[in-house]
Amino acid sequence: MENTTGNVPAEWYRDEDHVGYDADGRRILKRKWNDSIEHLLHMVDDPSYWRKVFDEKEDRELAISQSQASDVPLVSDCASETSSSRR
Repeated sequence: MENTTGNVPAEWYRDEDHVGYDADGRRILKRKWNDSIEHLLHMVDDPSYWRKVFDEKEDRELAISQSQASDVPLVSDCASETSSSRR
């Protein structure tokens, strides 16, 4: 189901049981999150898990391509660039 909230900030729905409304005005309920063990098992069973990102606005998980993943800077690379630029 597509979320049709438009440009409404996600913070407005943080304490609500829904993430927005569909085209007919019905609430779109938030997804149920797995507990820690289920999450771990999902990570282990899915070889492409590391390429998945969560779209908070649409309340869904998206898989990014290998080339998109290579465009994302690594945290350690960013940290080393920042520390070297301070010198």
